[in-house]
Amino acid sequence: MAKRSTAYAYASDDQQALVSGQFTFLPDLPVTQRSRFGDNLWDWFDDNNERFKVVSQGKLRVDWSAVTVGVRPLNSKAKSSAKNHRRFIPQLPKGIVEDLKRAFYIISLFPWLIRGNENA
Repeated sequence: MAKRSTAYAYASDDQQALVSGQFTFLPDLPVTQRSRFGDNLWDWFDDNNERFKVVSQGKLRVDWSAVTVGVRPLNSKAKSSAKNHRRFIPQLPKGIVEDLKRAFYIISLFPWLIRGNENA
């Protein structure tokens, strides 16, 4: 695998490794400018991006620890009344969360592999 200087500088051999199933998802693999694959929080927010000034930072983050069984206790503040809007946070096994992280990584950094268009 080629050496990268930033989260977005991926080589064509990375794409080939993904397609062939030989890509290794190491914990220190850059996902965003602020996050690595092994981090519990993936953060796409960029203070220098003008478009993000109208978007809540929470909408640009994935907190994997919140959905992984046994990582963080659930503190549900929902009342029993059916009229209240309940906040449901699924608790998934760590193996499922790892699969989701791999899928998010591929979809966000190599979208043309999903769409089937290398020129995208």
